[in-house]
Amino acid sequence: MYQEDCDIIYSVAGGTGNGIIEAAKDYNRYVIGVDANQDHLAKGNVLTSMMKMLDVSVVDLCEKFLKKELIGNTIYEYGYKNGGVGITEMEYTKEKIDPKILEKVKEIEKLLIDGKIKVTNSYVPEKK
Repeated sequence: MYQEDCDIIYSVAGGTGNGIIEAAKDYNRYVIGVDANQDHLAKGNVLTSMMKMLDVSVVDLCEKFLKKELIGNTIYEYGYKNGGVGITEMEYTKEKIDPKILEKVKEIEKLLIDGKIKVTNSYVPEKK
């Protein structure tokens, strides 16, 4: 994709996306990491990483279990509002991004937290 002049790739491939991060370095292009903070893997080439905060969900579910509040056959969702997902602080790339864009990103994050932007999932589990 970089050979075809793509500027940014969102890897969405967990650890297997590390090859894309290496390619971003090799082609001096950009990539968005996924699942964890991958910004350090190619400083200046990883714009940000979309992180799953598994610690938040694990602690929450363990607390529910210990309090006997964990309900079986229930889907627990973790998103922006409850700290289950987020992006990095763009430690190595913030200076490369227009401050207006960074402000817009913060605005969108707030809209997600406030529920004014709804993220939907095409998968709807069957009701039993």
